[in-house]
Amino acid sequence: MATIGKQKFNPNSTIKSFPLLAIEQWERLILSHNVEFRGGFYMNQTGINGDVKETYIPDSREVFCNTCMSLAFLINPVLDKRTREIYNDVIKELGELEEEFLKNTKAEETIVLGESFYEGNDKILLEQYNNMKVKIYQKLFLAISHEFQYHKYWKTGTTDD
Repeated sequence: MATIGKQKFNPNSTIKSFPLLAIEQWERLILSHNVEFRGGFYMNQTGINGDVKETYIPDSREVFCNTCMSLAFLINPVLDKRTREIYNDVIKELGELEEEFLKNTKAEETIVLGESFYEGNDKILLEQYNNMKVKIYQKLFLAISHEFQYHKYWKTGTTDD
């Protein structure tokens, strides 16, 4: 089970270059894609003193999609024409996917909510929505990988997380 931890900012450290930030986020994207995609869930964990604490394990599909979008936002100013077109197509596809999902569910909402909000057939529609969303983000991941080769980001530095 992989979690993403908060990094502390050290004012005495060297400021990272744009390519290095992009490479680090790309590495996070690879790691978030290298897992079994499954929905989020709650798990009870017993502490040393016997106290039971409920912990949420994030939806790995959402982690991947959010990591991919974060990287796309970061490198957006330097995207080449081909990747920008793919990015714009992905944004359009995501909007259409969400609109279609919201139209087909019984819930009258304007945003997609968590699994616990939906019942019956709507839960199946939500699973289909989440899985299709991953496929759309995988297209963006592929385009970003081509972008990284084009800009040769890894030739300017290495990371060591």
